[in-house]
Amino acid sequence: MDKKEILFRAQKEGKKGIDEGSMQVKNRGLRYGVNGVYLLYCIYFILAQMRDKPLPFVAQSMVMALIAGDSLSRWKDKHTVGSMISLIISSIIALILTYASIDQLIGIH
Repeated sequence: MDKKEILFRAQKEGKKGIDEGSMQVKNRGLRYGVNGVYLLYCIYFILAQMRDKPLPFVAQSMVMALIAGDSLSRWKDKHTVGSMISLIISSIIALILTYASIDQLIGIH
């Protein structure tokens, strides 16, 4: 990349209010947050299994929705078959668990 192209890209992105460095920091922060949610979910799951108690459907549906969103962003970025399969499966599971959590909380039946 030459000097003019770098300057043009910086001015173009500056109009949006976000430069490349800021986007990388934001994306890295989001990735850390997502990994933290996965870690907490694993801890809750292990504790629930150790005490023979079910993990609430609300927590499960929220994590599945997070996985679906993550898979969607990966699919939009790279269009891989694995991310598409993950997106479809996690979305279906999230919908089922959301229905189950609503039923568990307010009783649909």
